[in-house]
Amino acid sequence: MIGINALERSIEMIGINALERSIEMIGINALERSIEMIGINVLERRIKMIGINALERSIEMIGINALERSIEMIEINA
Repeated sequence: MIGINALERSIEMIGINALERSIEMIGINALERSIEMIGINVLERRIKMIGINALERSIEMIGINALERSIEMIEINA
């Protein structure tokens, strides 16, 4: 009985520990993936924002340059 009880307890402990470890690993992996996804999404948004800002600035610069040229042309013609 002592032997069987000890064996049962050790099997239960092994099972519980293995289960705990696997749950912890699943949790950690899921957390890592979600953090990576958050990082990638944030990075994508930042890249888009940088792109949009750069595009806006280039459009403004093109507009300003075109406006300057047209003012120069008007002045030359006048």
